[in-house]
Amino acid sequence: AMPVIPVLFRRLNLWCVHSRFPLKVTAPVLRSVRFWALNPKLAPVRSSLLMCMQYAPVSHEALFDEHRSFGAMHTGSDRPAYSAHHDFSPKRRLKLGVVSGDFRFHAMLFFALPVFEARDRAQWHLTCYATTAKPDVHTASFRATADSWRDVRALSAAQLADLIARDEIDILIDLHGLSSGARPGIFALHPAPRQGTYLGFIGPSGMPWFDFVLADPQVLPEELASHFNEKPVYLNTSFIPLVAHAAHPQTPARMDFGI
Repeated sequence: AMPVIPVLFRRLNLWCVHSRFPLKVTAPVLRSVRFWALNPKLAPVRSSLLMCMQYAPVSHEALFDEHRSFGAMHTGSDRPAYSAHHDFSPKRRLKLGVVSGDFRFHAMLFFALPVFEARDRAQWHLTCYATTAKPDVHTASFRATADSWRDVRALSAAQLADLIARDEIDILIDLHGLSSGARPGIFALHPAPRQGTYLGFIGPSGMPWFDFVLADPQVLPEELASHFNEKPVYLNTSFIPLVAHAAHPQTPARMDFGI
């Protein structure tokens, strides 16, 4: 029966995101989920609870404590996976790596893809590490804008961390956070000198190996920054890119078809 539990909480995760009614996260709920999540293989159960708590009437302090407790479940590395001889020269093209399982028809298509396409390619080399379980026709758009594409869905956290280190990535960004499909074990091995989060999750990660979170003063007011382990890097405008899409075609009239 145990495999049913993560599936149940993933469904609960989606309900919290799409429902107009806030989830009441009570102490018994927390104790129950913590019990199941003592098994590291069931970490998605705890992760889903944290996603639900973003929409629940919980204090900032309690929310941050729960995230830090989750972060403590994951073992970090005493020695970073990236090379001790990593090139930190500022006078070169920086290597940016992004990890996501959502390089498909997903919010990332509308939010992350425009950022990738608008980057200064003379300054940034982009490598996409795709853990996407079910690629679709839109996956090709992400692949086309990347300088390097890695299909890594079959790799373990250790194998992927080793690949990222060999790619000599300077800045590695997690586009999942604690949303469905997250792979926190990759970042725990510290395969890049600087690691951050962006877009995929609206709360703190609770994991000390993330250096920063990309945000704006509206989504993360300065007075709440103390409830994040990541240092906020504030963008000048909205952290969500708003791109003007092509106008919808006009609805045809019946007379256009002779009706």
